[in-house]
Amino acid sequence: MRLIVLASDTRISATPSPTDWVLRLVGIPQSNETPPPNLLTMADQAAQRVRETFPIWLWNWVSLHDILDLQIFNSLISWWWYTPLSETSPLRSPLIRELYWLALLRRILETGAIDNVQWHGNDSALADVAEKVATRCQVKFEFHPTLVRSHSTLTSALARRILSSASQIARWFLLRVFGFAQPLREPPDVIFYSRFPVLWERREPQWHERMFGSLPTYLQSRNHSIAYAAVFTASLSELIKERHTWRERCRAQNISILEAQLSPASILRVHLSPTLLWRYFAWRRTHQQESVRYDDLDIGKIFWRELNANALSPEIPFDNAIACGFRSLIQGLSNAHAVFLPFEFQPMERAVWTGVRSVRAVPLIGVQTGLYTSNQMGFQFPRQAVRAKPNQHTHAPLPDVLTAYGEFPYHIFAERLGEERVCLSGGIRYSYLADKTTFDRAEFCAKHKLPNDATFILITTSLAPEESLPMLSNAFAIASERPDIFLLLKFHYHLPLFDQVEQLVEKFQVNRYAIFESDLPALMRLAPILLVPGSSTGIEAIAVGTMPVVFRSPGEMSSNPMLDVPNAVFFWHTLDELRQALMHCLERDAEYERRTNAWQAAIATHLYRLDGRANERLERFLQDKGIL
Repeated sequence: MRLIVLASDTRISATPSPTDWVLRLVGIPQSNETPPPNLLTMADQAAQRVRETFPIWLWNWVSLHDILDLQIFNSLISWWWYTPLSETSPLRSPLIRELYWLALLRRILETGAIDNVQWHGNDSALADVAEKVATRCQVKFEFHPTLVRSHSTLTSALARRILSSASQIARWFLLRVFGFAQPLREPPDVIFYSRFPVLWERREPQWHERMFGSLPTYLQSRNHSIAYAAVFTASLSELIKERHTWRERCRAQNISILEAQLSPASILRVHLSPTLLWRYFAWRRTHQQESVRYDDLDIGKIFWRELNANALSPEIPFDNAIACGFRSLIQGLSNAHAVFLPFEFQPMERAVWTGVRSVRAVPLIGVQTGLYTSNQMGFQFPRQAVRAKPNQHTHAPLPDVLTAYGEFPYHIFAERLGEERVCLSGGIRYSYLADKTTFDRAEFCAKHKLPNDATFILITTSLAPEESLPMLSNAFAIASERPDIFLLLKFHYHLPLFDQVEQLVEKFQVNRYAIFESDLPALMRLAPILLVPGSSTGIEAIAVGTMPVVFRSPGEMSSNPMLDVPNAVFFWHTLDELRQALMHCLERDAEYERRTNAWQAAIATHLYRLDGRANERLERFLQDKGIL
């Protein structure tokens, strides 16, 4: 039997025969493609293999090859912890995605049903490693190049770094000219790290920071003075257009823009210092000919290009700017005794730690602002890589306290840090789920001009276009078949898809939809069904009684919280599977009831208790530690 692997979204000239299996890693599945049996099960096994092996393999590799000591920033932290790869997230690393693809290919070939692999893609380096997988399984391999594409050469990576630095310096200049370096309105004793304006919902009279739920308001009610230290996230054109509104909002809500705190010498030093690059290329000359073996495969070609891209990553000067901005801010705030920041094991979190600790030991509280997902491997950071002593500059610094939303992440974090550093708070960001206010469907429909008699399906997208676009396409296909269905769309704030939706409207001739930028709690109460990819909204929907119908792309090692509570949701990959899942939901049959019976356990796993006391539990924990 032949396995056709589609590793790019380019159309291929050959049509699969009825006896072929098609493994589509990129793009939208077609009706003439037959996937391997039990594909999603094998995808889970491949993801598990990467989770169990890659983080500790990566730590051992960088430790043994003397890369951590190339530069220590602020005499506190290795440059490595500012790289995207150090986060070990499939969303941030092409290498992790490629290793997952290879693990999935190996799992399929190990079934023994395949004697020939046709690999269609635009990446010859990845195809070379895939051929090694096939050879080990004694399967013939053919590489069919599609559209030729350059993959992250040193020249392109350097160009991106230069353009990014130029843009960030220009942004710093405009922030200073437009008056964003203004001092805070009042000195705080508690600081929240944020990203402005992307994480802020425009409400009146107070805009709402998405990551911390009602915690800032709760602490204010407990007589704490709060401020926000925010990295600026908008484009130059948006900054010019919105400068007056944003500056006044920063003043009104005590928001300090971190980049604006840097002096001219600091911003130039952050972006133009060549020290790390010289040291990296000198180190690279002595190591690049070495074999790089992961899971008994030589992955040198795909590993080195990722490592080169990370050494030249614009994120390194960006994170250095965050550290410098925080250092300048903390130096002027003698009364600050706690800093709250989102926790996902991201480089920018380590930059916050570095900036604060370069001044004094203000406690840092890492708040689990996204729901736990096993495939976000940073949540399962290797104990060996975590800093245990103050002088371990090559190890990862972590917040002094971590908050865990649910029982599952609590045990993961406590196992690595000890129970004394982990608070089982519940869903701080999701405090609204405890709201039992009656929802008025007719009033909401009238306000937003929605048909009150429609069958509403809510669709929330994720950060990954590889998941979101196929899901949207299939949703519009279903709506074209059923005139009773009305689609409610809410995009991830980092991935607006307005143009893509217009194309789908034209393709399927469906105009029964509405796009929302807020009102997610109300939308989930309005719609009995939620279509969702790898996103936390699936668990939120369960909490308000809406059934998640979860799209899965086998080509993605998805950061999907529902994968950890599989009995509580419907999964689908093809259009036929979506039709069947919707039938179960609309008829509320035995399959539907079986899943609703698992909802209580799913909530405990991810959100602990929906009793509205998450802020109180965290406050009590911090008071016991002498932090608040």
